[in-house]
Amino acid sequence: MFSDTIDTLNNLAETSMRTGQFEQAQDQYLKALDMRRSSGDSRGEALASSGLGTLFAYQGRFGAAVGAHRMRLKV
Repeated sequence: MFSDTIDTLNNLAETSMRTGQFEQAQDQYLKALDMRRSSGDSRGEALASSGLGTLFAYQGRFGAAVGAHRMRLKV
């Protein structure tokens, strides 16, 4: 049940990102990332980090994008 909530939050973040609501998407990705970490879900943590990296790239924040994708690879 808890993982379904996190999956939904991650999906909302993707939708927000694709509709140009970048601040909302970032907040949702960060919340999902925090929840994944606290639940010990390393695969989900990597997915949330990847989403953040894509979001940062859309915003032209390439250094942050690379950092988020690196974090994804470390998980």
